[in-house]
Amino acid sequence: TGRSPAELDPRLSAFAFDGGVFAGGSIAIAGNERIYEKFFSREQVEEIFALAEENGWLLLLQTDSGSYMTPEMRDALYAMFMASLGRLLVIENLFTEEKPTFRPNITKMIVITSKHDVKEIRESLKGRYDIVDNTMGVPLDDCAEIVIPGVSKATGLYAIMDHYGA
Repeated sequence: TGRSPAELDPRLSAFAFDGGVFAGGSIAIAGNERIYEKFFSREQVEEIFALAEENGWLLLLQTDSGSYMTPEMRDALYAMFMASLGRLLVIENLFTEEKPTFRPNITKMIVITSKHDVKEIRESLKGRYDIVDNTMGVPLDDCAEIVIPGVSKATGLYAIMDHYGA
């Protein structure tokens, strides 16, 4: 899943999961043990914060303990969900803060741009970060995910395969 372990719907606890691939591959758990994790560095986060400020991007920061966004990001996501889906998505441990703040264990960042220029964002960050199309059902030109270069759900699957010798 693209969600962090903290964002999973609590109703899923009815199933006896003992692992999984989370946060788009940034976290892999096997046998209830975290066997792989990869987080943005402070320098990477500060660079993206500066670019967001310069370009008017809104950011949601996903960590392994929850996700954090500004009131402006919350309002923009709400409007996008209602316009595109007619409903809100249920996401656990979603917090609002006045401005984006560095915190440890950031696994990915969701970016919203009012300029409909995700293609330009993808091009400007090419080589430094991977930009993944959002899978939330909102317009692809307005919202994307900034992820750690080379990390994907396949990364997490390979970590689990290595763990079990597959």
